[in-house]
Amino acid sequence: MRNPNGYGSVVKLSGNRRRPYAVRKTVGWNDKGHPIYKTVGYCKTRKEGNILLAEYNKQPWDIDTAAMTLGELFERWKEKKAPLLGAGNAKNLIYKYKRIEHLSGKRYSEIRYTDMQDSVDACPSQSVKSMTRNLWKHLDKYAYELDIITKRYSDTLMSEAQAESDRTPWEPEQIRALFKENSELSRIALVYIYTGLRAQELLNVDLDRVDLNEGYLIAGSKTAAGKDRYVPIHPAILPIISGYVKRGYVFDGSYNKLYAQWARWTDKLIHECRHTTETELDRAGANRKCVDLILGHKSSEVGQRVYNHKTTSELQEAIRLIPDYRD
Repeated sequence: MRNPNGYGSVVKLSGNRRRPYAVRKTVGWNDKGHPIYKTVGYCKTRKEGNILLAEYNKQPWDIDTAAMTLGELFERWKEKKAPLLGAGNAKNLIYKYKRIEHLSGKRYSEIRYTDMQDSVDACPSQSVKSMTRNLWKHLDKYAYELDIITKRYSDTLMSEAQAESDRTPWEPEQIRALFKENSELSRIALVYIYTGLRAQELLNVDLDRVDLNEGYLIAGSKTAAGKDRYVPIHPAILPIISGYVKRGYVFDGSYNKLYAQWARWTDKLIHECRHTTETELDRAGANRKCVDLILGHKSSEVGQRVYNHKTTSELQEAIRLIPDYRD
């Protein structure tokens, strides 16, 4: 059936293309009476193209994306894509935009690998580098969806991951000293050590999802395996978690504030607390699947991922394998 005049069309392009069907609209006529087309998008099948064309006719959007700047793309991504991410992850990515904001007026199609890598290299710490690189990945993916770019330079960005050998777990005597210190930072360190939560995951804990009676909390982000996971509460930190619930927050400030205070407090990295959790569990002979579930790791073996289901009581038993160093 022929589309109505002015409705647009879906045409198949020549050659071997991943998305060979072009969806286009007539936006005018040249001096020879030939139509002038604007491309709405590209699709894998004609059916997908007709759906896209119908959506565009129902609610048209700006299809002149070639001139879109980084700033314009970021604002559109923040509106359309960021809400689909976890609240904590979206907040961090949006905050890291200041690291690349100096390029905001540049056309996104003209941004190259060196622009991205220079912005990552200029970051003051490994964690900031990693998050800035992730922001570029999200923006690149969205720009690719909008057909602004045909190559994603962010796929080859490097953030100089820290060598595993540089991460040293807290020793038992150091953990005992944390209990004796009983400061805000020492309590936070103990919660990290006895839960295995990532730095930002603890700060984003919804205290309404903490069950003190049953001894667990729901937290996690970053990966499908880590998001909204059951985290058993070790008896050693139950009083600390109870205090958080009573006052209504974990830490009065942002992750950047915590990071700055932590750096002045100790030479050890925040992530080394999580490394300590895994070390203690492994040293105690904890079931590997339980360790993965507590830490939010994806099990490496298919059998572990698919067939090995662990109950909450088993996770409770696993976390209690970490010694109570309050004695």
